[in-house]
Amino acid sequence: MSRRALSLVALPVLVFACSENPTGTNPATEAQPTAALDASPAALPLSSPSSVDGFYWLPPTVKDGPPAFTGTFDPGLLAALAIEICDATGDPYSPADCAPIIRTLSGSSPPEIIRVNPDPDKEDYSVTWQSTNDGDFVAGGTYRAFVTVALPSSNSRTVGVLDLLAVEKKRDLKGPSNPDRIPGFVIGQPLLFKFRIETGIPGELVVSPTTAELFDTDTPGEQQTFTATLTDLHGDPLVGYTVNWVSSSALVALTVTSGPTDGFGESMTIASPTATVVTDTDVDITASHADLSATAVLTIKPTPCTLSSVPDTDADRLPDCVETNTGVFVSTLDTGTDPLLVDTDGDAIEDGDEVLGTLAGLDL
Repeated sequence: MSRRALSLVALPVLVFACSENPTGTNPATEAQPTAALDASPAALPLSSPSSVDGFYWLPPTVKDGPPAFTGTFDPGLLAALAIEICDATGDPYSPADCAPIIRTLSGSSPPEIIRVNPDPDKEDYSVTWQSTNDGDFVAGGTYRAFVTVALPSSNSRTVGVLDLLAVEKKRDLKGPSNPDRIPGFVIGQPLLFKFRIETGIPGELVVSPTTAELFDTDTPGEQQTFTATLTDLHGDPLVGYTVNWVSSSALVALTVTSGPTDGFGESMTIASPTATVVTDTDVDITASHADLSATAVLTIKPTPCTLSSVPDTDADRLPDCVETNTGVFVSTLDTGTDPLLVDTDGDAIEDGDEVLGTLAGLDL
């Protein structure tokens, strides 16, 4: 999984100077974050910070934002935090392709160490980054900072993104070279990153099983249960969060398409085939919550042909699948008879009696 493979929604904010107001998405008073996040190139103008619900960029890193928070600060992520800075010059918005990584700041690697301030009047994470003028940064270039959290599963979750303009002098942040007034830094001078992370941010969504097989509708009663587990940044289950389910094909129906997670952070759906198939057919079963998604592959297989298979259209005791209509008898599973004629050769003996013997036990 890419450390930065995250779809993000744009939050239009013009920023370049200091202020006392935080900025970010506001989880408001709902029990869960529900905003769907957009990965399209137009989703994040270079003049805007961006984040998942519950993450806030704070002054002096950015300027404007909501005056208050409604969630609970999460001070327990320090060891898992990192800020990656890459070159985004000329990149309209493609976090997965933003490369190379020029700097990585963490909560454990000096000298630029992320710190946590749990004081009730602060409640933030911060780190002072000392940019260098050794050629890594070019005046007028755009650089992107990703705040990531290492998850217990060893995957990583990007929770905040901020684009920064590199300039030679501070006044250039307000000049014609920065018409969008994006935040920035003076090459060779320090920049304070400050942000807030609240509890309840979804960290990972996992579907199990990841693969499964069912026979088609010629085998009655086929079904498969899939379970999606939603956990937070600490790996703990999230309860009451909506998970949506979708099948990639009408060949598979789902009993649940949307529902809340239970006390174990789980949401379940049951998949069943809706038609017959000629060859093995893969169908994606995808669970999603906001920008997180996970997919399992369900393979629908043709039901094996046996003498007990259905249907038997002409009611001659030979299922349609063995009546291959070739005119040549090969075996009881390839009779060559017509599935629509009870007496294919017109000899007044039903096909089933000729192949299987009569119900009275007479072998014809």
